[in-house]
Amino acid sequence: MNFYWHLKAMRLCVTLFIYVYSSCSSIYNSTKIIMICQFPTEILELVLLELPILDLIAAVKSNRRLYDIVHSRKSPVRHRLVKRTLALELQIKNGTNYIKECNCSNRVESIDLLIYRLNEQDEGRYEEDTWKNPNSCRITIWSDCCERYRRYIADNAQNGYDLAKPAELMEKVGKMHNLEEIRIRHRTIQEAISKFLPFLSGLTNFYLVKRFKLNIGDDARFWYEYFAPFLTNNPGTIRCKSDVELRDLQINADEFFACRLFWKGIRSVCYINVSSLERSDEKSIYHGILKTAKIVQIIGDNLQIEDNDLSVLFGVTVELHLLGQTMVTAGGISELIKNLYNNRQPKNKNAIIKSGNNIWPEETFSTLPYGSCEMLVKNEEEEIEMIIINKFNQKWKIYAETVELDFGMMIFIEPYETDEDDSNQFWTQASNLISYASNAVSELFFTYF
Repeated sequence: MNFYWHLKAMRLCVTLFIYVYSSCSSIYNSTKIIMICQFPTEILELVLLELPILDLIAAVKSNRRLYDIVHSRKSPVRHRLVKRTLALELQIKNGTNYIKECNCSNRVESIDLLIYRLNEQDEGRYEEDTWKNPNSCRITIWSDCCERYRRYIADNAQNGYDLAKPAELMEKVGKMHNLEEIRIRHRTIQEAISKFLPFLSGLTNFYLVKRFKLNIGDDARFWYEYFAPFLTNNPGTIRCKSDVELRDLQINADEFFACRLFWKGIRSVCYINVSSLERSDEKSIYHGILKTAKIVQIIGDNLQIEDNDLSVLFGVTVELHLLGQTMVTAGGISELIKNLYNNRQPKNKNAIIKSGNNIWPEETFSTLPYGSCEMLVKNEEEEIEMIIINKFNQKWKIYAETVELDFGMMIFIEPYETDEDDSNQFWTQASNLISYASNAVSELFFTYF
């Protein structure tokens, strides 16, 4: 009987501790540290076992006693400090041909979680190649669309993983070596989501999430109904800056980016044929959070981007690709070039801007000192290529060409490389992006017209 009450009291203390912990703004709060020191070692071990991995690391760094408890040879918490890192991509889509297991012609609501386990050798290069990591798996759920779906669900009832009991699946994530499809047990997509969200929370408590990408296409209903409230109410789930890709959507940007996931800003954003729910104000999709993104790609027909947007919205952007008709004039490009000249720039800074106006780079250099620019190629009917050297001896190539079968021009800005192979790499990527944008806009045109 005494043991029962001791256990009940211990659980009460743990609950109280976690409540107080979560209510404080920082682990470094002196009052919290004093309170921590009053608990017995056994209770502290229970608390530390329940903390998300980032909170555990912060707690250990904040107090010598906690450090000693966690690093003790017999400590049950010690195994949690082994470095385990993931990159995650959450895909929420509504359309056809998304589900290869079914491949029917009906529209399907689907949710995919791509899990990429990053090894130590990947840490230095995950920024470039996260999504091609071989140690990965995909969890896919989708709505009832045809008889093949019902057979798939029946088969999963016998052979699939149960997200309500995630230990087996977590072990699978820790051992995967190739891209694997993970089947889970569920009857409806709503039931699967109700199990999926706690699993996501448990996964991020155990692993450090170095990169998170949110990919939404055609319909954001599940985002608003399930994922945005969950991530707002559980802020410790994803703490890194996110990559955001939105495709073929109408959004209220204020509502979309109100989720706590975005409170620290975003790492990158990609809009593909995104429009505003308020047709009278298409510019409202360019939310202030875009100022925090280092990589911005906007693809569409009429982008409603003006001169002041280049400095106000995209002033700190490292990669800016505006692949659609903009209202940028020579004055806007001139301000962009002045910024290149007056400030030290990241080595990989580049821009591709399509304008409905005829803009020749030589018109934008009037404010630069004599001798800071050099003409490489000049063909007034088709293209101009120039070099500028800024105050920090960084060289930039400005290239402009007329757009075939369209009015306006394409402006390219990139670091100037003397090695021809390095320079050609950018133009190859730019050509691929322009081709991709053209196809996306064509698909939109034929869909609606």
